[in-house]
Amino acid sequence: MTINQAIARIDDLRDNSMTADIKIMHLEAVDRQVYEEIIKGREGAEAVDFPTYTDNDGEKTLLVPSPYDMLYVYRLESEICYTLQEIDRQANALTRYNELMDSFARKYAREHQALPHAPVIYY
Repeated sequence: MTINQAIARIDDLRDNSMTADIKIMHLEAVDRQVYEEIIKGREGAEAVDFPTYTDNDGEKTLLVPSPYDMLYVYRLESEICYTLQEIDRQANALTRYNELMDSFARKYAREHQALPHAPVIYY
């Protein structure tokens, strides 16, 4: 999923006034978390660039692939719901986000061995 696709998907699913640059900031935060907590310290990490996104990076592919990539949409939805003080909806979106993040982390850990010098994180 690209940055533009994630933004378009949440905009289709939910009316919101969040600007694209704020959405990009949240998407970058997700990818930084994925990089720091899941990818870094595992085989193949050197092939992954540390994520930094700007308004001109709409066609960049986000780090988490399908079928887990809806986590980006759920994260954006949770931020929108938080802003609108829709706490129950925010909690639902965060639950789905966390489920997908956990599933991706476990899959990534199974497929990429930890480097010898890296701390082991169990999922």
